[in-house]
Amino acid sequence: MIGEITKKTSLSSYQPSREIVDCTKHAKDVYSAGYSILHKPYEELNSYSPVTRTNKDQRTFNSYVDETVAAPTEAWKWRGTRSIARNRAMAMHAHMTATLAIPMAFAQNDRQEEDKEMSGVMRDVLEWMAVNSSYKQAYVLATMGALVNVATFLSADYVEAMQTVKVRIEQGY
Repeated sequence: MIGEITKKTSLSSYQPSREIVDCTKHAKDVYSAGYSILHKPYEELNSYSPVTRTNKDQRTFNSYVDETVAAPTEAWKWRGTRSIARNRAMAMHAHMTATLAIPMAFAQNDRQEEDKEMSGVMRDVLEWMAVNSSYKQAYVLATMGALVNVATFLSADYVEAMQTVKVRIEQGY
């Protein structure tokens, strides 16, 4: 065991409270669950773990050439891969991103009826956000990531920014 104590030592002066011990235990449990999810083989991924499947798919996309040679008599053979997987992924990506996908919004009033005016307003807000942010770049990267990786995450954030405005007075600004 790493860090095994073989002699009698004095008690450490650091004695965390029960809340800190519980919080630390919870964090360790969450990290342990995440590790097991990432390294457990799944039938949906052809009995590969998400980490292994991601590495395999990225190597396929990048036409990875395995240069390890077991037998010297086989070293002369070409072990490269054709770029069919990359070409198909690029074609699918081109179809997916031919038009910029902007989410639709459906609003309801307090009587659970569709509110078309508010839906239109929200759609305009979403379009404005897509034009005035880095949404286009994020969309292109997320769609390519979805084609090459096991999982791709995309999130939207709301940021409230304040700006100090200068006011003109008699002595200047």
